[in-house]
Amino acid sequence: SLRTSQNKVKANVVIQNLVSELGTGGGHETSAGGQIALTKDTRQERDTIQKAIRDRLLHELGADKQRPKNLVEVCR
Repeated sequence: SLRTSQNKVKANVVIQNLVSELGTGGGHETSAGGQIALTKDTRQERDTIQKAIRDRLLHELGADKQRPKNLVEVCR
């Protein structure tokens, strides 16, 4: 599911783009949800779908070309 308070981001459109060809999704401009049915229910299938959704979300947010940053400092 997805919620937003941003006027320029339409949650229903983002969800539909995230689950396109994988499942179904819909909702409203500020909140939406999607479903993806597992056909094999294997770890590999879940990992593949998770990566696809993560990559699509980063693309939707315009962050797919940015380098990741640590949220907290790593202590060694």
